[in-house]
Amino acid sequence: MENKITQIYQQILSGQKSRFPSNTWSDISNAVFCTRYLIDNVLKWTDDDIKLKLNKTVFVQYKLKGMLTTVYDDSPYRAFDAAFPGRLKEWELKSTPKNFWTEDKAIEAIHWLLEEKLNDNDQLRVDTFEKYGLSGMFQTIFPHNLSEALIAAYPDGLTRTAVIKRFQIHTRVKDKV
Repeated sequence: MENKITQIYQQILSGQKSRFPSNTWSDISNAVFCTRYLIDNVLKWTDDDIKLKLNKTVFVQYKLKGMLTTVYDDSPYRAFDAAFPGRLKEWELKSTPKNFWTEDKAIEAIHWLLEEKLNDNDQLRVDTFEKYGLSGMFQTIFPHNLSEALIAAYPDGLTRTAVIKRFQIHTRVKDKV
């Protein structure tokens, strides 16, 4: 979809213009259009590409540093989520901001993993968290303690037998789930 802001952005990328007009970012829809244009038209990234490559450097390289700073407080994820609401969770990106993980976010991520990503016959192991970009959460909030993570996420009504049966968890006998 061509609009005035994407035309200006194209001119900036091609070197015809050196910067965006004053107050461009006071209209947040301009930031949304530029982010969409960058991802869909310039980079042509898939979700897997976004997960691996999206970071602040990309916005700087493609002349959107001012937008990222002004509108999104230097958060590539916030820019992406504004342009593509709900498409990815922040923890799906290769790196999360420093001090990102809290117990509440960790619990949300565990629910997301178990309820949206894994099937009933999938095995749940410590390396499963890494596979889904949650190793930082796992190390920070529940230092490699799968049982503790599951109890925190499902404090009421989670039984060891139910979890082990559903996800074929391989834990030591003394672990409590």
